[in-house]
Amino acid sequence: MCYHCTPKPKYEMKTTTLKVLLSSAILVSFVLSSCNKEKDNPSNGSGYYVKFKLDGTEKQYTETTTALFTTYLPIYNCAMVGENLVNGTVYEGMAISIFNDAPIAANVTYTGVEVESIGTAQADLLFTDATGAQSSSAFLSSPDVKVTITKMNDKEITGTFSGMLESTVDFSTTHAVTEGEFHLSRPH
Repeated sequence: MCYHCTPKPKYEMKTTTLKVLLSSAILVSFVLSSCNKEKDNPSNGSGYYVKFKLDGTEKQYTETTTALFTTYLPIYNCAMVGENLVNGTVYEGMAISIFNDAPIAANVTYTGVEVESIGTAQADLLFTDATGAQSSSAFLSSPDVKVTITKMNDKEITGTFSGMLESTVDFSTTHAVTEGEFHLSRPH
């Protein structure tokens, strides 16, 4: 009997479905922030950024730099993005998402560990390169994602991040994200 014809265990179906939903949520946050560039980051000289090393190569994004907080009880979400326009339709950058069943807080490290009550990882990373190809931590079984908000108020948020990504093109190429830092605006 083929694998695709065999009924999958409930746990496997739940995990796969939730990872797909999570990746979709990250992508939507990423795209929405791109569409609101002027509103989200009124001055390019603001000092806001997302920077990190991708496989040892330094990356920095300063054009669109936003953190959006939403609450759909019992889910608290922080979607962060740093990106630069490559051409008329493609943005290169990093999206960072935090999901929790308690309010998002400073001085807490959010990881790739599943929050049982909502069935998704606490933190995920999504990188889009200059060609539009994406790599995500959501599909890895051990992404080693760590996101820490070090300071936040009603106007801005700062912190650090790291983790592993897997290409969504071939699902075999992995990338290491190290020395990640963000300083982002919080639009109202």
